[in-house]
Amino acid sequence: MLTFTQPLPLKGQACCLSRLNKKRFNAFCWSFCYWQICYRQVLARFDIEGRHMATIRQLLDKKGHEVFSVRPDETVYDSIKKMADKDVGSLTVMEADKLVGIITERHYARNVVLKGRASPKTLVRDIMETNVVFARPDQTVADCMAIMTEKAVRHLPVIEQGKVVGMISIGDLVKDIISDQTFVIDQLVHFIHGGR
Repeated sequence: MLTFTQPLPLKGQACCLSRLNKKRFNAFCWSFCYWQICYRQVLARFDIEGRHMATIRQLLDKKGHEVFSVRPDETVYDSIKKMADKDVGSLTVMEADKLVGIITERHYARNVVLKGRASPKTLVRDIMETNVVFARPDQTVADCMAIMTEKAVRHLPVIEQGKVVGMISIGDLVKDIISDQTFVIDQLVHFIHGGR
């Protein structure tokens, strides 16, 4: 007769552990499959409602299409002041209604402050980025997040038919992604608990 202080025989112990692990593994598999099925069904509903993988057009409809800009011949000081007044981190640089560049707080920090320049004497054209990375309204939030990551930028002008129709930041994308994830989680919980 075995007691709790006596070790199981090697064969019996291995057999017992094998059965126990098999039961745990089976339980894990069933649980994992169940959650996968629930998650996919919720995502299917999510897609039907048109809220999954929002487009930049949808994001701008919520955020607004207002774009703040400066001219290339304005001073960096005026540009930074406008950013502070409008509480934004970037400005499009426009010349005759054409996008010719973008200026951000990062450009100011790296090309003015660190180089000892004076912002009232430095022109926007001297520090702006002319190779502008942009987004299209039909791209998804995930697409633009990937672009920002690859190109190491935090702001994307949105261009449609050659015109700037909006500006998005990495903060806008993160906020939208968190909102979508919260919605999916709420729907998943609702689905599991039998809600209709």
